[in-house]
Amino acid sequence: MLIEGLYLLHKDDGWDVSGLLDECWFLDVPLHTALQRLQARHMAAWGINAEQAQARIAGSDVLNAQLVQGHRERADALVGDSM
Repeated sequence: MLIEGLYLLHKDDGWDVSGLLDECWFLDVPLHTALQRLQARHMAAWGINAEQAQARIAGSDVLNAQLVQGHRERADALVGDSM
């Protein structure tokens, strides 16, 4: 089974699922690239413009992205982004 999720490596606040996983891989994408992609997804999903998407990202999205990247060392493997 393959499970995708932002907090699979996070072990605080009740998020520790490490005992349930055989392996955990981290898609290692520069934060700037990830946020650009998130902006495009917000625009497509919500039908909003770039400025509105950036405002949404400036809320909790950027903090969540930084938190997730801060736990990347717990991954069994880092997978580079080729897109």
